Parts: sequence; C-alpha cells; structure tokens
Amino acid sequence: MSNFTAGRKRENGNAAFGKEDVSNAFFLDWYPCAVTIKAGKLHRDEVLRISKKIIKYSILPSGMKEEAVRWLAQADADIKAARKNLDIRIYYLSVQMSHQATEKALKALFIEKEHKMPEKTHDLIKLARKVNLPELHFESLYSLNPEWIQTRYPDALSKIPSESYGKKDAEIKLAQAREVIQWIKEQRKK
Repeated sequence: MSNFTAGRKRENGNAAFGKEDVSNAFFLDWYPCAVTIKAGKLHRDEVLRISKKIIKYSILPSGMKEEAVRWLAQADADIKAARKNLDIRIYYLSVQMSHQATEKALKALFIEKEHKMPEKTHDLIKLARKVNLPELHFESLYSLNPEWIQTRYPDALSKIPSESYGKKDAEIKLAQAREVIQWIKEQRKK
C-alpha cells in the first residue's frame, strides 16, 4: 500500500486525506512523465498543487522527449494496424488508423518542439500548421483530415463506413500517412 493510500481516511463514505506524505513513485505512476521530483517525499498537498498546475497549463517540464517518443511509438503501431486492416480487407478501419497515426505523429513533433502537450484536437491541418509542416504535405492532410469523422459515424456519409471504403481508398490514405510520418521522423533526427 502506498503512502497515498495509507493516508486516506473514510469520512461519510468519501475518501479524505490525512497529512501523510506521498511517495515519488506514486506520483510518477499517477502522472507519468509529468515532472522530475527531487529525492525525498512530497506532501499530498504539494502533489495536488503541482498536478493542478500541470493540468491547467498543460506543461510537462521534463520527460518531454520521452513523451514524444511514446506518441511516435503509438503512431507506428497505428500505421501497422492500418496495414493489417488493409490486408484483411477492413478498409474503413485502415483509413481510420492512417488518420490516427498521422495525428499522433504530428502531436509527437508538437510535444518535442513546444515542450508541452497539444490541445485536444483531431484536426490534422491545425496540428500541421503548429509544427510548420511544409505545404507540400498539406494535400495529404486535406485528404486524411475528414476521415476522423467519416470512418467512425454511420451518418457521416451516404453509406455506413464499413461499406464506404475500398482497397484503393485505404492504400491511398496509408501512403499519405506514411509520407507525413516519414517527414516527421526526419525532423526528429535533425
């Protein structure tokens, strides 16, 4: 049991906290990659104060490179999922995963450049502008951008998503996603 859990008391069925310290390990588990904590323990109130600041300002002062790596790793996994769905002829999911992979790669670059989390959005154009993606990639983004909605909702197109996409659609979207992700990976090497 962590110091955090040991410090809780029950009052009227609600969890309340004592004045016990919170271990560094708990805080890092609770908010991964958020801050580097000096050796020792933080008081629960200090943990709450820091976490509120992190959430309010979306600032992650250290561990940003690691956070960007995590986002890019998930983008790579999403590209693999797009390929696998293409192979098994689930084209709408392949297209959706191509969009997701592109979004996560753009967010990874944003995190690395800005040292903070991007706003919550699925708008590839907005994200691309924030990371100064070259205009030559915007045609791909304009093509991928509406797929976040169209591949998910039955009322977004004239047919349901599973009936709206073919092999060629999925191949094109996958190629477009790979093109943008490749550029992003090249930027990270510089």
